[in-house]
Amino acid sequence: GRRLLDHIYCSPMLRTLQTAQPIGRALNMPPEVWVDIHEWGGVFLDHGDERGIVGYPGMSRSEIEKRFDGYVVPATIGEDGWWDPSRGQEQSSSAHGRAIGVAEALWERVAEDNRIALVAHGGFIDSLLKALLHLLPSQHVDLPHYNTAITHLNFAEGKLQMRYMDRTEHLPDELIT
Repeated sequence: GRRLLDHIYCSPMLRTLQTAQPIGRALNMPPEVWVDIHEWGGVFLDHGDERGIVGYPGMSRSEIEKRFDGYVVPATIGEDGWWDPSRGQEQSSSAHGRAIGVAEALWERVAEDNRIALVAHGGFIDSLLKALLHLLPSQHVDLPHYNTAITHLNFAEGKLQMRYMDRTEHLPDELIT
């Protein structure tokens, strides 16, 4: 029979790497790291003092491979990490641009009859949905997602069908955040 999914993509951020792990195990499928689906801002910390906002490199290739055995890690992630710390905090225009690029890539990938799961972040999912719905930039539409909520989209015959958005029925109430 047909597999439930053809690909599980996750961002290179720790939280999504961890979330993708049990999904990959359950489906006997290695998660694939897709850098462009990372959360808005990249890897940074606002120290709240004279240092201000400081960028950090994120996990390196060997750190990801050691901690998440079997994951498919793209060649673009090296030993210097996946985020350029000199960027500090990513600007919203850059995050929107990434979302548009991912939306275009999804249309290409689903044209090959792929079933894809993205394990990403609430802010990025908001931007991705807006990109898919041609609502970028938009300061008047908010498409929030709870942590580990599920949104199901069908891409069929050149049309996007939203089956459901931000479902949390799989979580007990105390875990909905």
